[in-house]
Amino acid sequence: MLDTAVPRRLGRWILGALLIAGLWWLYGLKSGHYEDSQESKLAAFLSFLQLGFALFLVLTLRWLLFLAKRVAQRRRDGRHEQGPQGSGPG
Repeated sequence: MLDTAVPRRLGRWILGALLIAGLWWLYGLKSGHYEDSQESKLAAFLSFLQLGFALFLVLTLRWLLFLAKRVAQRRRDGRHEQGPQGSGPG
């Protein structure tokens, strides 16, 4: 069974990344980096979504790598406890 702390930690990372991306987007709007046209604001919002999605992908891949390492470690530990394979009577 998976430890519930890992998904919670991943969720916090994702929310934090989206919060930072959102603040960056708002800063760009308020500082005049984007014109006042609706098209420009839409482009800014889409760039925010793109940044958020990229951060989500990076963090998801990081989490999957963590899980793969953990599974590999458990398999190694399990083999070590069982002893060499094929050591039974035969």
